[in-house]
Amino acid sequence: MKTTPETSFLNCVLIGFALSFLLLTIVGLFNNFSMFGGLIIIGVSIVCTLGVSLVLWVPLWWLLGWIVLRLLKAKAAAPTVAMVSNNLRPLMTYIEQARSRGYSDDQIQRRLTQEGWSEAEVEAALQPTVSA
Repeated sequence: MKTTPETSFLNCVLIGFALSFLLLTIVGLFNNFSMFGGLIIIGVSIVCTLGVSLVLWVPLWWLLGWIVLRLLKAKAAAPTVAMVSNNLRPLMTYIEQARSRGYSDDQIQRRLTQEGWSEAEVEAALQPTVSA
Protein backbone atom coordinates (compact mmCIF):
# COMPACT_ATOMS: atom_id res chain seq x y z
CA MET A 1 0.00 0.00 0.00
CA LYS A 2 1.36 3.39 -0.97
CA THR A 3 1.13 6.37 1.32
CA THR A 4 1.09 9.89 -0.01
CA PRO A 5 2.49 12.89 1.84
CA GLU A 6 0.00 15.32 3.33
CA THR A 7 0.09 18.83 1.83
CA SER A 8 -0.73 20.76 5.00
CA PHE A 9 0.48 24.34 5.37
CA LEU A 10 3.10 23.43 7.97
CA ASN A 11 4.45 20.50 5.94
CA CYS A 12 4.74 22.72 2.88
CA VAL A 13 6.50 25.51 4.80
CA LEU A 14 8.96 23.14 6.48
CA ILE A 15 9.85 21.40 3.23
CA GLY A 16 10.12 24.75 1.43
CA PHE A 17 12.39 26.11 4.19
CA ALA A 18 14.66 23.08 3.96
CA LEU A 19 14.79 23.31 0.17
CA SER A 20 15.53 27.05 0.12
CA PHE A 21 18.13 26.62 2.87
CA LEU A 22 19.81 23.88 0.87
CA LEU A 23 19.79 25.92 -2.34
CA LEU A 24 21.10 29.06 -0.64
CA THR A 25 23.79 27.04 1.12
CA ILE A 26 24.94 25.57 -2.19
CA VAL A 27 25.02 29.04 -3.73
CA GLY A 28 26.91 30.30 -0.67
CA LEU A 29 29.50 27.55 -0.94
CA PHE A 30 30.23 28.50 -4.54
CA ASN A 31 30.62 32.16 -3.52
CA ASN A 32 33.13 31.45 -0.72
CA PHE A 33 30.59 31.83 2.11
CA SER A 34 30.52 29.42 4.98
CA MET A 35 28.59 26.18 5.03
CA PHE A 36 25.76 28.04 6.79
CA GLY A 37 25.40 30.60 4.00
CA GLY A 38 21.72 29.82 3.49
CA LEU A 39 20.92 30.26 7.16
CA ILE A 40 22.92 33.50 7.27
CA ILE A 41 21.09 34.92 4.24
CA ILE A 42 17.66 33.99 5.61
CA GLY A 43 18.49 35.14 9.15
CA VAL A 44 20.00 38.46 8.12
CA SER A 45 17.07 39.27 5.85
CA ILE A 46 14.57 38.54 8.63
CA VAL A 47 16.48 40.31 11.43
CA CYS A 48 17.38 43.40 9.39
CA THR A 49 13.79 43.97 8.31
CA LEU A 50 12.31 43.19 11.76
CA GLY A 51 10.54 40.15 10.37
CA VAL A 52 8.93 41.92 7.42
CA SER A 53 10.80 39.65 5.01
CA LEU A 54 8.82 36.73 6.44
CA VAL A 55 6.05 38.03 4.18
CA LEU A 56 8.33 36.97 1.35
CA TRP A 57 9.90 33.86 2.88
CA VAL A 58 6.83 32.06 4.27
CA PRO A 59 4.84 32.13 1.00
CA LEU A 60 7.97 31.15 -0.91
CA TRP A 61 8.61 28.25 1.46
CA TRP A 62 4.96 27.19 1.25
CA LEU A 63 5.05 27.28 -2.57
CA LEU A 64 8.27 25.26 -2.78
CA GLY A 65 6.97 22.71 -0.29
CA TRP A 66 3.60 22.48 -2.01
CA ILE A 67 5.28 21.81 -5.37
CA VAL A 68 7.52 19.11 -3.89
CA LEU A 69 4.64 17.40 -2.07
CA ARG A 70 2.37 17.53 -5.14
CA LEU A 71 5.12 15.95 -7.23
CA LEU A 72 5.58 13.21 -4.63
CA LYS A 73 1.83 12.65 -4.43
CA ALA A 74 1.55 12.47 -8.23
CA LYS A 75 4.41 9.96 -8.34
CA ALA A 76 2.80 7.84 -5.62
CA ALA A 77 -0.58 7.91 -7.37
CA ALA A 78 0.84 7.03 -10.80
CA PRO A 79 -0.07 3.58 -12.06
CA THR A 80 2.68 1.06 -11.64
CA VAL A 81 4.36 -0.34 -14.67
CA ALA A 82 5.01 -3.97 -13.94
CA MET A 83 7.07 -6.38 -15.90
CA VAL A 84 5.05 -9.57 -15.92
CA SER A 85 7.17 -12.65 -15.71
CA ASN A 86 6.19 -15.66 -17.75
CA ASN A 87 5.24 -17.69 -14.68
CA LEU A 88 2.60 -15.10 -13.66
CA ARG A 89 0.82 -15.06 -17.02
CA PRO A 90 -1.37 -18.11 -16.23
CA LEU A 91 -2.17 -16.56 -12.87
CA MET A 92 -3.22 -13.28 -14.47
CA THR A 93 -5.34 -15.16 -17.04
CA TYR A 94 -7.07 -17.03 -14.22
CA ILE A 95 -7.72 -13.75 -12.36
CA GLU A 96 -9.21 -12.11 -15.46
CA GLN A 97 -11.52 -15.10 -16.00
CA ALA A 98 -12.55 -15.18 -12.32
CA ARG A 99 -13.29 -11.45 -12.33
CA SER A 100 -15.38 -11.82 -15.48
CA ARG A 101 -17.41 -14.49 -13.65
CA GLY A 102 -18.07 -12.07 -10.80
CA TYR A 103 -15.66 -13.27 -8.12
CA SER A 104 -14.22 -10.64 -5.79
CA ASP A 105 -10.49 -10.11 -5.41
CA ASP A 106 -10.66 -11.48 -1.87
CA GLN A 107 -12.28 -14.70 -3.09
CA ILE A 108 -9.73 -15.01 -5.88
CA GLN A 109 -6.83 -14.37 -3.49
CA ARG A 110 -8.09 -16.97 -1.01
CA ARG A 111 -8.51 -19.57 -3.72
CA LEU A 112 -5.07 -18.98 -5.24
CA THR A 113 -3.26 -19.11 -1.90
CA GLN A 114 -5.07 -22.40 -1.16
CA GLU A 115 -3.78 -23.70 -4.50
CA GLY A 116 -0.19 -22.94 -3.49
CA TRP A 117 0.52 -19.52 -5.01
CA SER A 118 2.47 -17.23 -2.70
CA GLU A 119 0.73 -14.13 -1.35
CA ALA A 120 3.31 -11.88 -3.04
CA GLU A 121 2.64 -13.45 -6.44
CA VAL A 122 -1.12 -13.20 -6.01
CA GLU A 123 -0.93 -9.58 -4.88
CA ALA A 124 1.34 -8.70 -7.80
CA ALA A 125 -1.05 -10.34 -10.25
CA LEU A 126 -4.09 -8.62 -8.71
CA GLN A 127 -2.56 -5.15 -9.11
CA PRO A 128 -3.70 -3.19 -12.15
CA THR A 129 -0.78 -2.76 -14.52
CA VAL A 130 0.09 -0.57 -17.46
CA SER A 131 1.69 -2.32 -20.35
CA ALA A 132 5.13 -0.94 -21.12
